[in-house]
Amino acid sequence: MKEKLFIAAVSGGPDSMCMLDIYRDRIKAVCFVNYHDRDDTHIDQKIVKEYCKKHNVKLHILDVTEEIYSKYPYNNYQDQCRRIRYNFFNQIAKIYGLIDVIVAHNYNDFLETAYSQILSNKKNMFLGIKKISYYKNIRIIRPLINFPKALLQKYCDANSIQYMIDSTNSKDIYQRNIHRKLLGILDENTFRKLVNYINSYNELNAPYDLEINKYYLLWKSKNFDLSYILEKAYFYQYHMVYKYLSNNFISRINRNKINQIIDFIFSKKQNTYYRLSNNIFLTKKYNELKMVRG
Repeated sequence: MKEKLFIAAVSGGPDSMCMLDIYRDRIKAVCFVNYHDRDDTHIDQKIVKEYCKKHNVKLHILDVTEEIYSKYPYNNYQDQCRRIRYNFFNQIAKIYGLIDVIVAHNYNDFLETAYSQILSNKKNMFLGIKKISYYKNIRIIRPLINFPKALLQKYCDANSIQYMIDSTNSKDIYQRNIHRKLLGILDENTFRKLVNYINSYNELNAPYDLEINKYYLLWKSKNFDLSYILEKAYFYQYHMVYKYLSNNFISRINRNKINQIIDFIFSKKQNTYYRLSNNIFLTKKYNELKMVRG
């Protein structure tokens, strides 16, 4: 029997149900988060619960109540939800002594994110979603990142796997959905040029991105010790701060905000705060950079 190495984040959508079926024998436990943000989220939950029961897979469900929402004050609802679910994944992974969490981001998600980053003029070293990233004590792995959503849905249909389509995906209530629609109406030639640009951009920046990631992980292992980042050149400081904010699901990251944070780090004043968003602050405590809620 294969060793069970993963915690799996499953939403009930075709991509996550496909991932669950493919990696079922390697999954120690499934995490499902019910945000109760639609009238039909109970159907998503039922689909995941029935699959796990049928295949004897452990399931952990987080019912997001108003009390839980209140613990994660954010201006951006999607950032708030990301923070809630990844903290939940971190908690469940700790129960089983695992660090690897698989999530079902696909190639469509990759392109939509890259396109959003281009439109927002974000100056990061990588466009799209990485196959592997980190949050607190977990390593987030995206095994389906190179597969289009249509193929994953086709897999579910061919194997009679139930799934639920999120009705909010087609509504212009989130910026991501608007960018998804803009991407969908590009003509074939423009779309091909966009894909080539994204691939070229990532390939060109790959050596720098690798180096930045190495420094960032070392910084993280030192509990974000200020003296470590202060030793680095501005180029690395900038991108390490960007990665710090991004990994903590801080939205609206721009050059001005990053430069202000670098100035905050360099400031000799201790026990001061830098406001990131409503009730979210950076502070320097015991020569370490920490994120706190006010």
